[in-house]
Amino acid sequence: MAIIKKHYCEVKRVKPSLLQVAKPFDANLLDLQMCIFKYTMKMQVPKVMAKPFDTNPMTKLWVTISNNALLT
Repeated sequence: MAIIKKHYCEVKRVKPSLLQVAKPFDANLLDLQMCIFKYTMKMQVPKVMAKPFDTNPMTKLWVTISNNALLT
């Protein structure tokens, strides 16, 4: 979870104007939803690792999760 928090919960800034690139996730909400997040990731692994391997597994996983209406 620390890796996800580092990439998605911290504010990113662009030089020279120092503008925020994207609105970060709320780290507190991520902590509250950690159990369901881990469960979802574990349940989606067989689908993500199925052939063909023409897509990055992490990208394939996020696409699967984002297409699930219950999780979004």
